Amino acid sequence: MEWPDRLRTSLRGHYAGARAGSVDAYASADAALSYRHTRSNTTLQLIVQNIFDQTYFAPAPVAPVPQKGRAIYLRLIYGGSAQAP
Repeated sequence: MEWPDRLRTSLRGHYAGARAGSVDAYASADAALSYRHTRSNTTLQLIVQNIFDQTYFAPAPVAPVPQKGRAIYLRLIYGGSAQAP
């Protein structure tokens, strides 16, 4: 969704099916809010990964590896347009 001129939002969902019986299926969601300041040619982004703080695992040779929970980032971009993460 893009709001007039300066503000942009995005929401992204991820789904991974079960893998070889060692890792269960999981779903997660990420969101971003971007504010573009046209005069200074900068964009400020607030990014939230794994919004619902779900616990999930990635396959590994010996045992499944737990992945990080919710992560929040603040990003400042100079000289270009912002893209959703």
